[in-house]
Amino acid sequence: MQSRKKVNLLVIALVGLGMPTYYKIRFLLSGVIGMQDIIHWTLPVEVAFSLCLSTLVVIGHDSIVSGLRAFFSDEARAGLRFLIQFSLSMLFSVLIAMVFAIIFWNYVMKMPLTDDFIFDYAVLGMLIPLLVNGFSESFYFYGRWKKESLEKERLEKEHIRAKYEVLQNQVSPHFLFNCFNTLSVLIDEGKQSAKDFLQQLSRVYRYVLEVKDREVVELSEEIEAMLAYASLMKHRFGESFRLKVDIQPNSSYYLAPLTLQMLLENALKHNECSREKPLEIRIDQRKDSLLFINRLQHLVHNSPGTGLGLLNLANRYQLLSGREIEVHSGHTDFQVKVPLIKVEE
Repeated sequence: MQSRKKVNLLVIALVGLGMPTYYKIRFLLSGVIGMQDIIHWTLPVEVAFSLCLSTLVVIGHDSIVSGLRAFFSDEARAGLRFLIQFSLSMLFSVLIAMVFAIIFWNYVMKMPLTDDFIFDYAVLGMLIPLLVNGFSESFYFYGRWKKESLEKERLEKEHIRAKYEVLQNQVSPHFLFNCFNTLSVLIDEGKQSAKDFLQQLSRVYRYVLEVKDREVVELSEEIEAMLAYASLMKHRFGESFRLKVDIQPNSSYYLAPLTLQMLLENALKHNECSREKPLEIRIDQRKDSLLFINRLQHLVHNSPGTGLGLLNLANRYQLLSGREIEVHSGHTDFQVKVPLIKVEE
């Protein structure tokens, strides 16, 4: 309804101001009037006449449209309704334009109505419905396109969020499973070690529960949680597990929850960590990325990994930031470059 009113006002303004301007320029170029006659006492009368004509035609057009919509209410006959609507509007507009032309030129301007004027007003009568329908359809299709675009964007965001939640829900069970494996080893070594480990695990897993519904966490939070998890691994492996962290906590950077823990788990799962071969891991910051590096020392009886952990991580960062993680496996070390996420306010 609002777009229809805007269209009507736009057409009334265009015809009301455009028609006097057109005749002034036409008469000036043909030599009928001079420059001094452009601003004449008849100008307000001409503008008022044009505005009245366009207003009456627009009102008549709307009345015809409303009446036909009530009569042709079903969508199946929308095409027929539009054809009849357009024909009646044009006929009505031409008749009104001719009547106005006769009254204005013969009785107001006291000038004879020539064939050129009759042709001009006939064209004007056809032009007004074209303008009204053209602008109306343009507004309608633009509004429809905008609505569909917003709906498509909303559905895409919901789809991305749903995919991310599925990926995120895989993290907690994976983390807990690995910790239980560690706990089972410590139970065989001694009850006190297992008890201490379980107490530390409860603190670490509290973080897992706190962030399970969050898409991103501050870099400082993730580092703190990672160091807590690393202490668990230190408890199990002792000096065989060596971790060096060179990161400057920055509140403007974020990570997907449990990113660093997952990388630590992955390194411990696929590499030997013993007194003879200590596992060395380094985490450095490189501008807007983190570089996770662990020494490659494959387990002798290690079964090939499924790659689901890194694939999960890659998908999460692609959904969150549109940036990829970079994985490089060399002769002596394994590297994962993780993009740091900037969150817009």
